[in-house]
Amino acid sequence: MNKGLSIKSKFISGTLIITGVLVLFAVFLIALVNQLANITSDIVNHPLEVSNAAHYANIEVIRMHKNLQGILLVDEDYEVDILVDKIRDSEAKVYTALDTIAYYILGDEGKQLQHDTRLLFDEWKKVRSEIIQAVGEERDEEANQLIHSKGDAHIEELEFRLTELNQYARKKASEFQDNSVELEANTKTLAILGIIIVLVITCVTIFWMSWTVLSSVAILSRSLKRIVQSGEFKSVELNGNDELTELSIIFNDLVSHLGDQLWVREGNQKLSGLLMNTDDFDSTLAAYMRQLKEYGNFLSVVYYDLKEGILSLKQAENRLDFLRNSYELGQSVVGECALSGLPSKIAYKQVTIKEDLPFKDFLVFPITYDEETYGVIGLATLETLDEHTMVLIDEGVKNLSTYVSAYRQRQRIDDLLEASIQANDQLTIRQKSLEENQLELQAANSELQDQRDLLNRKSDELILQNKELVNLREELFKKYKDLEEVTAYRSQFLSNVSHELRTPLNSIIVLSGILNKKETNDYDLEDKKRIEVITQASQDLLSTINDILDLSRVESGNVELFEEVFSLSTMVNEWQAMYQPLMKEKGITGIFECQVDEMVFTDRIKVSHIIANYISNAIKFTSEGYIKVIIAYHDDQQYPLRLSVQDTGIGIKKDKLDVIFDEFVQSDGSINRHYGGTGLGLAICKNYADLLGGLSSVESVMGLGSTFHLDLPASCLLDDKHNKMMRINHQALDAHKFPHEVKAHLRGKYVMVCDDEAMNVFSISAMLEEMSMKPVAALNFDEVLQAYKLNPNIDLVLMDYMMPDINGFEMLEKLKDSPIWGGPHIAIVTAASLSKEEMDYIDAQGYSLILKPISYDQVVQLINDKL
Repeated sequence: MNKGLSIKSKFISGTLIITGVLVLFAVFLIALVNQLANITSDIVNHPLEVSNAAHYANIEVIRMHKNLQGILLVDEDYEVDILVDKIRDSEAKVYTALDTIAYYILGDEGKQLQHDTRLLFDEWKKVRSEIIQAVGEERDEEANQLIHSKGDAHIEELEFRLTELNQYARKKASEFQDNSVELEANTKTLAILGIIIVLVITCVTIFWMSWTVLSSVAILSRSLKRIVQSGEFKSVELNGNDELTELSIIFNDLVSHLGDQLWVREGNQKLSGLLMNTDDFDSTLAAYMRQLKEYGNFLSVVYYDLKEGILSLKQAENRLDFLRNSYELGQSVVGECALSGLPSKIAYKQVTIKEDLPFKDFLVFPITYDEETYGVIGLATLETLDEHTMVLIDEGVKNLSTYVSAYRQRQRIDDLLEASIQANDQLTIRQKSLEENQLELQAANSELQDQRDLLNRKSDELILQNKELVNLREELFKKYKDLEEVTAYRSQFLSNVSHELRTPLNSIIVLSGILNKKETNDYDLEDKKRIEVITQASQDLLSTINDILDLSRVESGNVELFEEVFSLSTMVNEWQAMYQPLMKEKGITGIFECQVDEMVFTDRIKVSHIIANYISNAIKFTSEGYIKVIIAYHDDQQYPLRLSVQDTGIGIKKDKLDVIFDEFVQSDGSINRHYGGTGLGLAICKNYADLLGGLSSVESVMGLGSTFHLDLPASCLLDDKHNKMMRINHQALDAHKFPHEVKAHLRGKYVMVCDDEAMNVFSISAMLEEMSMKPVAALNFDEVLQAYKLNPNIDLVLMDYMMPDINGFEMLEKLKDSPIWGGPHIAIVTAASLSKEEMDYIDAQGYSLILKPISYDQVVQLINDKL
C-alpha cells in the first residue's frame, strides 16, 4: 500500500470505493427491478386493456347490427331517428375501443390486425349509410337485401377480427409471463452474486484502512509506554507521510522541549536553594557563582558590586586576565552595562571579544530591581548559548537581583532603625498633638467628601439618563423611517414587477390555450406536449407572482373581504375532485371528510386559498401514507369551526414551528433546493386567517408528519332561518357555470382591444377570432378615437388600465367628453391591485373588470352578459 497517503486520504478513498460499489450495485438492482416492473406492467396493461376493449367492441357491434335490423320494423320517422342515434352512439364506442386497442397493442402483428379491423369497420359504415338511405327513401326491399348480404357479412367478419385481437392479447400475456419468470430467476442469481462482491470489496477496503492506520498507532503506543516505564524521553521514528508521522515529529519536538524545560527547572531549583541563606552574603554569593559556572558549563563567572559609582569585583570563579578589579560607570563593557541598565532597562548585553581568546563570548547582565542597579554579573562562554541556557541565565539573574536587593534593603533598614530610635522620643510628643488635629481634620474631610461623592453620582446618573433617552429617540426615529421606506419601496416594487411579468405571461397562456384547443390533426403529438409544457410553466410562474402580489396586498392593507354564504361540504367535494388525482398519481391515500352540515358566512376564496395551500404542501412533502382533509366542530366557543389538513410526510423541526408562518421561511434552509417553493405560501395563509378573524396553527413531529389547522370564528356560523334562505341562494350559485361558446346572435360583432403592448393586443385578438368575433386593435388614445370614427359599430372595448402616457381612467374621462364617442360597453383589464376608491368608480360607471391573465371563459361570459 502507498505510505504517502494521509489517513484522511485513505478514509476518503475507502469511503469512495465502498460508496461507488454500493451505488453501482444499487443502480444494477434498480435496472433489473425496472425491467421486471416493465414486463409486469406489459402483462397487466396490454392483455387486459386489449381484451376488454375487444370484448366491449364486439358487444357494441352486435348491438349496432341489431338496431340496424330494427329500422325495418318501425313505421314512424322519429323511431327511425332514435335507432339511427343509437347506431351512431355504438359506432363511437367501437371507435373508442379501437383507439384503446391501438394504444395498448404490442407487436407488428397486433398493430396490423388492429389496422385491418378499423378498415373493415370503416367499410361497414358505408354499408350502414346505404341501408339508412334506402330506408329513408322507403326502399325497404333493397334495405333488407343489403342487411342480409353486405351487413351480415361485415358483422361476421368484424366479430372474427375482434376475436382474433382477444386471442392475440392472451398470447402476448403468456409470452410476457414466461419472460417475467426467467428475469426473476436471473435477478435473484445476480443479486446474490452482487451482494457477495460488495461484501468482499467492503471487507478488503476496511482491512486496508485499519491495517495502515493501526500499524503506525501501535508503534507510537509502544514508544509512549517505554517513556512511561523508563522515565527517559526518547524520540519516535515512523516512516511515511501521513498524520501519524506528523504526530511523531511533533511528539519528538515535545520530548526535546520537555527535556530542556526540566534542565532549566532543575538548575533554577539548585540556584534558588543557595539564595535561601540570608546570614552571610559573601559565602552565599560565592556558592551561587560556583553552582552557576558548573551547571551552565561556563568558562568564567564574575560579580561586580556597585557602590557610589564604582563597580568593585565582589566574587569570581576562574577570573580571566583581562578582567580588572574595578570599573567606573560607563567604562569598558562592565561599566557600560551598569550605566545603560538603569535608564533603558536593558536585560543583558552581549559583547564579542577577540577571536584568539579561549572563549566564544563574554556576556554581562545588570543586577537591577525596581529600576535600581546593584551590580553586574559577567559570563565567559565556550560556545554560542542556546535558547534554554539563556532562559536559565535570565531566571538566575532575576533571582540574584531579588536576593541582592533584599540584602541591600536589610542593610538600609538596620541603619535607619538605629537613627530612628534616637529621634523617636522627640517625635512622640509632637506626634500626639498632630494625631489629635489630624482626627478632627479627617472627620471634616470625610463629611465633605461624602457630600461631594453624592453630588457627583447624581450628576452622572442624570447625564447618563439624558444620553440614553436621546440615543433611544434617535434610534427609534431612524428605525421608523427605515421601516416606512422599506415597506413603501417593497410594495411598489412587488406591484410593478407583478405587472411587468404578467403582461408577457398573459400572452403565453392565451396563445398556448388557443393552440391547445385546436384539433390534434393540425399538430403532431410532440407539438401537443410542448404546448402543454408552455401552459404548465406559465401557470407555475403565475402562481409565484400571485403569491408575491398577495403578500404585497396584505402588507399594504389593500386586501378586502368578499363574504358570501356557502356550504363547507361542497367545498370539500371540490378539493377532493381537484387533488384526489394528484394524490393517487403519487401513491398517497386521500381522505376527505366534512362533519359540518350547515352553511357558513365568510370569504370563500380566502378560505379555499388557505386549505389549498395546506393540501399542496402536504402533497409536496409526503411520499407515502395518507393525507386527511377534515372539517369538524372545534371545542372552542370563540373558534367553533376547525379545518385541518393532516399528512404523514417529513414533518417539521421543533425549533421551526414558531417561525413557519413567517415570510420567506421554510422548515429547512436547504429544503427549497429539494422540494422547491418561495416560502411565501404559509405567510399569506397566516395573513388571510387574521383577516378572516381566525387562527392558523401547526402540529408536527419530525419524521412522522404534520397537521395544519384553520380555526374560523363564531361569526361565520348562521342561524337556522338565515341558513335555510342562504342555502337556496347557494344552490343557485353552484348551478351557475361559465359558458364555453358565444351566443349565436352575438357572433361577428366588433370588439376593440386597447393595450400599449402589441403582443397583448395580438394574443387577445386571436382569442376573439376563435370566438367568431371581429377584433379592432388600438395602442393609444388617438388610435381608439380613430378606430371608433371609422367603425362606430363597436359594441365592446377591452381597455388596459396601466398605459405608459395615460392610464385607463384618464382615457375613460376623455372618451366621455369626446363628441363622437357613442358609448359601447367598456371592460377594464388590469393586473394591478385597485384601491377601494377605484373599485367604487368602476361600479358607479357600470364598467366591467377583468383581472389578468384573461381566460377564454371569462371573455365569453362578458360578451354573453353585456352585449
